Amino acid sequence: KILRFARGHVLECGIGTGRHNLRQYIINPRLKSLTGIDLVDEALDKAVENLNSATDSIVEMENNVLDVKPKHVSLIHGDFHKLPFPDNTFDTVVSSFALCSAEEPKRALLEMARVSRNRVLLLEHGLSCWKIMRWLGYLTGAYPDPEHPWTHGCYQDRDILKLCRDCGL
Repeated sequence: KILRFARGHVLECGIGTGRHNLRQYIINPRLKSLTGIDLVDEALDKAVENLNSATDSIVEMENNVLDVKPKHVSLIHGDFHKLPFPDNTFDTVVSSFALCSAEEPKRALLEMARVSRNRVLLLEHGLSCWKIMRWLGYLTGAYPDPEHPWTHGCYQDRDILKLCRDCGL
């Protein structure tokens, strides 16, 4: 649902395979273009397949989708710690479940803010803002899983709200 707030020229950082978001971008009438960036070539290859599938399913639906126009979509290999775009390039910058795997999340957030004109949308998981939930997770040993960063490349216990505040977002 967060993607309904994306508008204009959009950058998604860490787009991966795009399996969760590409279709939503395509049917968003306020979106003019989409640029997806990711470090993993195999994920981008799959994103191209998923983009083609999403487009095909929309064509099949025809009457159920209003005002779907072809949109310019670019999928590029790159690092969201050092985005290859000038300041204020995009109307909206999106990150969904990517900051957990960023080597330098503050730097990534600052880069997102730099290339955004006015809107950064984050859909992330991390350290709960509810102290009781953090306490229960630690008490039971369920959270964070110390092996998770090594098996999934994801740090579950990042304080996303604090990172955003530290970056002035």
